[in-house]
Amino acid sequence: MWTILINKIRPFFLVGFVLVLFGEFGVITGRIDTVPVKLMKYLLNPQRYNKDIRPVINYTTPVTVKFSLQLNQIVRVKEKERTMQTSVWPTQEWVDELLSWDPDEWDGIEVIRIPSQKIWLPDIGVTNKYVERE
Repeated sequence: MWTILINKIRPFFLVGFVLVLFGEFGVITGRIDTVPVKLMKYLLNPQRYNKDIRPVINYTTPVTVKFSLQLNQIVRVKEKERTMQTSVWPTQEWVDELLSWDPDEWDGIEVIRIPSQKIWLPDIGVTNKYVERE
């Protein structure tokens, strides 16, 4: 069985999500029922997958979300106030247990690209905060 490792990137100043899957991408286009389209329909079937519920087979299993920030740009530095404005790219990564399949049953497809609006996303946000040091 293969499980999708989901890596979601959200620019700090941009609303929206981009789902990035590493490896060879299966492109889903048009209305033709190709094998990747059929696989996506299978994975996201409402009787099988609900994006509003944590994606685990056993409800007691936690979903471990790896969170990191990549510094994109130092926008401004104010030495007198000891502040710095930056642009960062937050990245979240987790395993969605419900988005798994046997490649032998799906024409050897090991990786598929699914729009992030259709899958469960962790409820994590980045907050700006300035703390005055004494």
